[in-house]
Amino acid sequence: MLAFVVGLLGLELFLTSVAVSFTSRDSLIRFAILPVIVLATYQVMAICASGKLASSVARAVLGSGSVYRVIHYVGIVLLDGWTFNAKGPTSSLGGLVPAAEPSEKTVHWSWGSIGERLRFGIRVSTTTRFSTTRWSVRYVPPFDNAKPGFVPSRSEFLWRRPVQVGVLGCMLSVTGWFAQKLFREQATMFWKRHIPIFSRIPEVTLAELGIRVVGVLAYWTMQYLSLSFLYGFLSVVMVAIGLSDVEEWPPVFGPLGEAWSIAQFWGCFYHQNIRRGCSGIAHFLTYHCLRLSENSMVGRYTFITCVFAISGVFHLLSDLARGIPKYESNAMHFFLVQPLGICLERIVQSLYSRLAPSKTDSSKLRASPNRFGCLVGYGWVLFWIVWTSPVWIFTSMKA
Repeated sequence: MLAFVVGLLGLELFLTSVAVSFTSRDSLIRFAILPVIVLATYQVMAICASGKLASSVARAVLGSGSVYRVIHYVGIVLLDGWTFNAKGPTSSLGGLVPAAEPSEKTVHWSWGSIGERLRFGIRVSTTTRFSTTRWSVRYVPPFDNAKPGFVPSRSEFLWRRPVQVGVLGCMLSVTGWFAQKLFREQATMFWKRHIPIFSRIPEVTLAELGIRVVGVLAYWTMQYLSLSFLYGFLSVVMVAIGLSDVEEWPPVFGPLGEAWSIAQFWGCFYHQNIRRGCSGIAHFLTYHCLRLSENSMVGRYTFITCVFAISGVFHLLSDLARGIPKYESNAMHFFLVQPLGICLERIVQSLYSRLAPSKTDSSKLRASPNRFGCLVGYGWVLFWIVWTSPVWIFTSMKA
């Protein structure tokens, strides 16, 4: 069964690559392929949710990977219109500036050209952040924070990254053991009734708050380590077999020091692997379907909300693949409350910039706060994550 599910994922990847490599932006074949990919994803989800795969890790990785293939296909193939001839997007529906298509329309077929097209399609289909192109996501962490623009050689990458993966694997094992022990011994503290805090203030104890903080931090640490481990392993494989270049695999997470606001947490520190697909679809819904102005506050926050809503759908379906019933997964609740936090902190930043004696510009405050501002920001982000996460992750802890 595992081989069958992996085969379905391979089919989705192959069809995406073929659409990018061999079809034009307006080809009906692109629309015809989408139902096939959706059907394959449905099959993967059904197998994972039924428990036919014994490993919960396999269900989580394969289920979420299959759902992502649909989001990625809609984003790069249908909205952005990536084509081989243009070597980039050909449409602005997803918010990208289209590449100039060559005037030469004649296609010269040969085994060499077919191979070149397939390699291009595979690269586009497996790229998430497009970090080596001018259509890169907004923030991509550098290989070395002290050397912006530095890219290690292939040989250096192929010995350093496996070492990092090994260290991550060891840390993941230790953290996983600690987290399972905590969730097992303090199981009652992670029940649904303990999710609200403010409505239960008279009965909340310091011990409960401490366990809540440790539990939430343990969960997000596990996410950080597991995603970094998987990403690192895939990067080594892809570079080793020659399907990717080193520069296409910068670190998946940004520096923790950048997480001094909720916007920074999601936009700079946390991984951006699904950002392009989510933001492309959100851009289409906000500015083309709803026809809101990109320069209006309503348009900007509608866009942000749509991005988090699409991410919420992705994580909801990922929960279903892990066997969590849809009525128990509160992924949508968690992700839809994040725009509210971003809105609140920007209101506070604007008020501070107006009331502060120095009349600090709020845009500069958002870009580079002083040391005290960073410390306040870290505390705010910690409070927000510890407060909002349990509604979603307490269910995940039991899965």
